[in-house]
Amino acid sequence: MSRPGMSTLVPPTPIEYRERIGALTGPETLSRFLAELEVTVVTAVGPEVPVVAKATTDVLAGGKRLRPMLTLAAATAAGPEEVLATAGRRLIDLGTAVELLHAGSLVHDDVMDGAETRHGAPSVNAAQGTGTAILCGDYLIALSFSRAASVGVAEVATIAAAFTELCRGQAAETRDLFRPERTVADYYSCIEGKTAALFAASCRLGVLAAGGEQRVARKLADFGLALGMAFQIVDDLLDLGGLASTIGKPTGQDLTAGVYTLPTLLALADRPEIGDALRAGDTTTVTRMVLDSSAPEQTVAAARKWTGRAVEVLHECAESLHPGTVDALGGMAVSLLGRAR
Repeated sequence: MSRPGMSTLVPPTPIEYRERIGALTGPETLSRFLAELEVTVVTAVGPEVPVVAKATTDVLAGGKRLRPMLTLAAATAAGPEEVLATAGRRLIDLGTAVELLHAGSLVHDDVMDGAETRHGAPSVNAAQGTGTAILCGDYLIALSFSRAASVGVAEVATIAAAFTELCRGQAAETRDLFRPERTVADYYSCIEGKTAALFAASCRLGVLAAGGEQRVARKLADFGLALGMAFQIVDDLLDLGGLASTIGKPTGQDLTAGVYTLPTLLALADRPEIGDALRAGDTTTVTRMVLDSSAPEQTVAAARKWTGRAVEVLHECAESLHPGTVDALGGMAVSLLGRAR
C-alpha cells in the first residue's frame, strides 16, 4: 500500500526473526529449543480442564514465539557456551511462562476489544463466548505464574512485575478510550506496560536462567524494553495501513475500538479537524487523513529512536556479552523498521 507520506508496510516474517536470533544462538540450538518449547506450550493445558483445553487450542498453536526466543537469546548472550545444555529445562520453563502470559493477555485483549479473529482463526470470545474467554485467559496466566515459580522466586517475581505492568498499561488504555485529548506521553506510558514490559521480562529471565550478572540482566531488560516499544509503535502503524495477512489480525481495529495510537495522535496535533472526525466516529475519514499526513513518517522516526536505543544498550554492556550479540540482536532491532519500509 502506498500513499503520500507513507511507506509500503512489509513486516518481518517469523523465519526472519529466527534467522536473526539463530545467528547468535546457532540455528540447531534454536531449532531444538523451539521444538521442545512448542510441545510444552501446546500441551500446557491438561485434560483436567477440557473446556479450557478445547478453547485455547488455536491461540496456543499460533504466534511467532518471539518472546521465548528473546529469553534464549539473552541466556546465550550472558551465559556460558552451550547454555541450552546447562540451563535447558529452566529456559524451556521460562520461555513457556512468557508465552503463556502473552497468550492469556491476548485472550483478554480480544474480550475487551470485541475482536472476532486472532491469527486468522476465530478468537476465543467469538467461538466460545465472553465468560469462557475470561476463564481461559485467567487459566493461561495462572499457568504462567506456576511455571515461573517452579524455577525460582526471582523468576516468578519477574513474571509478576511484568503482569502488573501489563495491567497498568491496559488500565491506562481503557481510561483513554475515545479521547482525542490523549497525549503522546499517555500513549508511551500505555505501550510500555502493555507490550514492552513483557519483552523486558523475557530478556531478564534469560539472563537469570543462565546465571548471568545482575548488571547484565538489567541492561538486557532495557534492551527488551526499547525493542518492545519499537515493536508496538510499528504494529500500531500497521494497524492503520498494513495488510491483515501480515500482522495476524484485522486492520483498523484500534480506531474502531477508540484506541488512538501514535500515528493518529501525531496527525491530530497538526490537523485538529481530525478530532471532529474522531468524535463523529468516521474512522474511514480519520484513516485517510492520518495516512495522507506526515504522521506515518514521524511514527517510523519514533520507532527508529527506540531501535537506536536498543542498539545503544547492547553497546553499553558489549564487553560482558557473548561475541556476536550486538550484531545479532542489534540487527534484529533494526529489522523491525523493515516492517515499515
